[in-house]
Amino acid sequence: MNYNLDFVRPSQRDLLKKEFERDCFSDQLLACRCYENAYIVFDPLYYKYAIFTEEGKKIEGNDAELDKSNVVNCEETAICMGFFHSVWGHNFTDNIKRFWFLYTDEGKQLVADGARIVYVCEANRSISDNGKRLFAMADVDFSMFEMVKQSTRFKKLYVPDPSLIHATITHEPIGERSYTKEFLQTIQRIKDKIEPLRLGLEKVYFSRVGLPSTFYREVGEWEIESVFRQKGYKIVHPEKLSLDEQLSILASCKEFASTEGSIAHNVIFCQPGTQVVIVRKADYINTYQMVINAIANLNVTFVDAHRTKPPYFIDNKIWSGPFYMYQSKYLYQWAQLHRFARPYWLRFSYWWYILRRIRVVLRIVANRKSVHRFEVNYWTKKINECK
Repeated sequence: MNYNLDFVRPSQRDLLKKEFERDCFSDQLLACRCYENAYIVFDPLYYKYAIFTEEGKKIEGNDAELDKSNVVNCEETAICMGFFHSVWGHNFTDNIKRFWFLYTDEGKQLVADGARIVYVCEANRSISDNGKRLFAMADVDFSMFEMVKQSTRFKKLYVPDPSLIHATITHEPIGERSYTKEFLQTIQRIKDKIEPLRLGLEKVYFSRVGLPSTFYREVGEWEIESVFRQKGYKIVHPEKLSLDEQLSILASCKEFASTEGSIAHNVIFCQPGTQVVIVRKADYINTYQMVINAIANLNVTFVDAHRTKPPYFIDNKIWSGPFYMYQSKYLYQWAQLHRFARPYWLRFSYWWYILRRIRVVLRIVANRKSVHRFEVNYWTKKINECK
């Protein structure tokens, strides 16, 4: 695995380099523990989740609290698969990190004896069809899973250790992460079922342009896409393809590019040694991506092409977006395009993006239907100009 940080702002290089030098592999021996009369506590409105013992000791979770007077009692045995997330990239990271137990003789016997397989999902959302298909490729029948929608006590609750390890239960992309051999084995089950592609797509750029969130969350990606198109990359919109087609492209390409985030996590299905370009869209280190790069053994180049700012008066989770991207000098340097990179502060789109991040503007102006129509028409024009 190799990294190239030549096209990252100097202020960010040392931070990224430090993370790259960390060994993401863990030789931790995983186990599955059984608890009598244990509680799964879940509040879908505030994303609070935890598992408690009968005595009220927290086994795992965030700041959820146990209220024994407000739980459903279930006199059955269950295997807890943990907290699921509906965002695509979590389907092959957090959502599968306990599947390893279902492959063991103990896990198979429990299921054969009638144990329920349970999980919770943020805001009680459903897993997508592509997610279910991916689980099937991992030899897991998702139709056997049951979503816990409110706090529940189980007579017996089996809790497997996660094979993708993080210090907290949150799904934020920061903080050290590591993986075990069991996680590798689960990913390999999926990769073994990918059919090779015969279309000869060697250079691909996976794009989010065209999704409903394009105009408000991924501002300016159409400019990034335009540069990669000039460099000979085939622009691929994953939402227009079946999961099998997406995976075949990933497993067959020699060069892959995308912006950072869930869409870049797809490189876990690329072949070792694939040349990968990840366009950074905010100043944070996505530790999911660090683990994925290590697992897939890729040659990764990071390119800065953003001026994303933390939201004003809302919160400081910069990784949540919205993001502002543009054709920066670092992008031109990577592409070997000898052009003047117009500074972000000379762009109308940047200042509109900044205004949209101020709560009072968002509430009084930006959320009006007439403003939405203007935005859609304006950005659509810009997208067409970049093609």
